Amino acid sequence: TPQSVGVKLVEILKGEAFWTIVQGSLRHVLLGFSLAFTVGVVTGILSGLLKPMNWFIYPWLLLLRATPVMSFILYLLLFVPTPYVAVWVSFFIVYPIIYTNVLEGFKSVDGKLLEMAKLYGVSFKDQLRHIYIPSIFPYLMAACLTGMGMNIKAVITAEALALPENAIGTELFAARNYLDTQSILAWTVLIIVMAVVLDVLLLVLKWALTEGRRSYVIRRRSA
Repeated sequence: TPQSVGVKLVEILKGEAFWTIVQGSLRHVLLGFSLAFTVGVVTGILSGLLKPMNWFIYPWLLLLRATPVMSFILYLLLFVPTPYVAVWVSFFIVYPIIYTNVLEGFKSVDGKLLEMAKLYGVSFKDQLRHIYIPSIFPYLMAACLTGMGMNIKAVITAEALALPENAIGTELFAARNYLDTQSILAWTVLIIVMAVVLDVLLLVLKWALTEGRRSYVIRRRSA
């Protein structure tokens, strides 16, 4: 019942190991996402500049998209230390999303702006800062918002199979073994809350880098 799940949720929140467990899963989520974000942005921009690189990466991208998450987890369990399985699963899930959106953002750059930049001798560094990045940014934020949700689900699944210490997935697996449905639902609520919080933080970051920055510049100019 909802009441029993609520009681179990309070019990989990009061537990001594609660924050350690949440921090363990957050570490897996953020490490994998950060790695995928960095590699995806760099390779996406390079593929926009060098078409042969995109031809090389695209088949591997199709392979990553088509491979089931379960296959990634079971294969990684053979070669990767248990605490890092979830991190690599996170990378393999998020990287294609980041890469594809960055490349699409690169392709959406206004050609007339580039012609004008070349005509006036604008350096590539300034072109990247004032033309490419503003065009890529909306696509990148959309990729982050989509990828984060998929990332959390993939990480929890990987944890439930790899069973690292201090992880939400490990707690779900233990609850399942004991047929403890209250704990399963209580941890699920906490996973949803974690996903919502991370999404809100991304939206706040997006606002700060767009509307917030624009408002700050306008105020500085009018002062």
